[in-house]
Amino acid sequence: MFYTVAAKQLRQVLSALPGKDKSSKLDARRIRVRFGSTLNEEQVVQKVLQSREMAMKLKISLIAAGLISSLTAGVVLADNHATNPHAWGIKARQAQMQIQAFNLSILGAMAKGEAEYNAETAVLAATNIVLAASIHQPQAWAPGSDNSAVEGTRALPALWQNFPDAGKKSAELKAAAEEMKAVAGNGREAIGGAMARLGGACNACHEAYRAPEN
Repeated sequence: MFYTVAAKQLRQVLSALPGKDKSSKLDARRIRVRFGSTLNEEQVVQKVLQSREMAMKLKISLIAAGLISSLTAGVVLADNHATNPHAWGIKARQAQMQIQAFNLSILGAMAKGEAEYNAETAVLAATNIVLAASIHQPQAWAPGSDNSAVEGTRALPALWQNFPDAGKKSAELKAAAEEMKAVAGNGREAIGGAMARLGGACNACHEAYRAPEN
């Protein structure tokens, strides 16, 4: 008898709720489970509406918090760029170098016997170096982005004073990377043989145009 009355009351509640959809049914059932038969139909409707209102306020608060966070991050980035207009370019070229260094370390470890040789991994690492060395991003090497003009870089002014030579060294690096890619799948000894030229090409540019670490 109790279940029959409860079911009838629930149907009445659902008919009173705005939007007779699935969510309305679930909301009403949750209220009934929580409060049992202590609430009449009108009270259940009020509870459902209050619950929805609280959920909407929470959703609005979360959206507002997200917008504030995004705006704050944007202001920080804009402020950094205003202080150093070359900041993003410096980060881009440093990321390019880090990709090369990371993959070079994989090949170096194999060549020294510090890591097990794997042909697929070796070829992939060499390919990544070729791809990184092939990136053409002159905007990242804008005049005035040397270590005497801005912070956050070790690039010496000499690089811009001898840009053709720097370009030549970059081309030599790419050629050495291509050579490494061609032999990386042929075993540990083959990697070791190509490593001398590739490492030498990296060091030639760094010794001429990068300041030592403090």
